[in-house]
Amino acid sequence: APLQDLADPYEYYERLEKGGILEIAELAQLRAWIYAFDAWSQFPREELNVEHFKKALNLIPDFTQPLRHLEKILTPQGELSERASPRLAAIYNDIRELRKQISITLDHLLKTFSQKGVLQENFSDVRDGRYVIPIKIAAQNEVEGIIYEASASRQTVFVEPREVAPLNNRLRQRQNDLIQEIYVILDETSRKMRPFAEEIGLGVTILAHW
Repeated sequence: APLQDLADPYEYYERLEKGGILEIAELAQLRAWIYAFDAWSQFPREELNVEHFKKALNLIPDFTQPLRHLEKILTPQGELSERASPRLAAIYNDIRELRKQISITLDHLLKTFSQKGVLQENFSDVRDGRYVIPIKIAAQNEVEGIIYEASASRQTVFVEPREVAPLNNRLRQRQNDLIQEIYVILDETSRKMRPFAEEIGLGVTILAHW
């Protein structure tokens, strides 16, 4: 059922026409409509006895080009593909590698601090997007690093160890780069889809009528 789970895309293509930038979920919804257009346009004409319906199907535009733009950036599940651009793929790879390095560094530090008896809990945590280690408040001076916050009980301080700080900084930077690159991809894709906004509206009108 190509029309199943389709939402009214009017606000999407209207925003496209006005120069707006669509979100990933909105672009995925437009792709779902294009799938529906394609399914209807492939309907065997010889099986139809209704002349008006045949004419309506013939009016559905060819959406090969806009579909190609959308397939380039979306996964089959309607999420942003990591391969939507070479830069996006590189950023995702860097983030994975940095998290791996942080994990290895933290595991080593946890073992070291555990032996020294300064750990409040034997695990790492995240505070304000940065990886930290829970240290006994009485032992905070024994760990080099930045204190991000103390627990409500005042028994624990969350410390970003000196060894982890530069990795956290690089991770934060790459996460910012990720946000910027996603914006660029959505902007470029919306620009490419804009010339087809009117045709999408026509297709929706035809399918909604029939």
